[in-house]
Amino acid sequence: KPKVGRPSNAERAEKARIAAQQAAAAAARKKTAAADKALAEAKAAEQAAVAAINRAQEKASKAKANAEARQAAAAAAAAAAAAAAPLMLKPPPPGVPVYCYCRNISHGEMVGCDNDKCKYEWFHYGCVGLTSAPPGDIWYCPDCRRDPKTSDKPKKKKKS
Repeated sequence: KPKVGRPSNAERAEKARIAAQQAAAAAARKKTAAADKALAEAKAAEQAAVAAINRAQEKASKAKANAEARQAAAAAAAAAAAAAAPLMLKPPPPGVPVYCYCRNISHGEMVGCDNDKCKYEWFHYGCVGLTSAPPGDIWYCPDCRRDPKTSDKPKKKKKS
């Protein structure tokens, strides 16, 4: 027999919680797409910088070419830094688990720190400077690499 009447407060709260999680996930997907676009733009800027360097070396004196090369390299470095910056999302709703230095929800590819006592446990690739899975069987986050008490018990590597 189907339910008749109004949903309970608990049912309404659960529905609101699910909607909030879905909205947060949608926002994370949009931010990830924006980061991918920024990374592609940074790579294009880097290629343009290399082309500018080549043109400058062919057309100008050595001093002029060096100055243009420095400008192109600085532009490429700025574009790459902007693309690698961690995604800044709105804070997740209460009760939703957060990870990483950025203290945000799970989105995109993530890597787990193999230190059992790691403060953050899981990290977004971009937040720790990765673009693909790290090599080897064991990976420690930058904080735990500096910790002499780092554990050797491996955990899972990827989280999607």
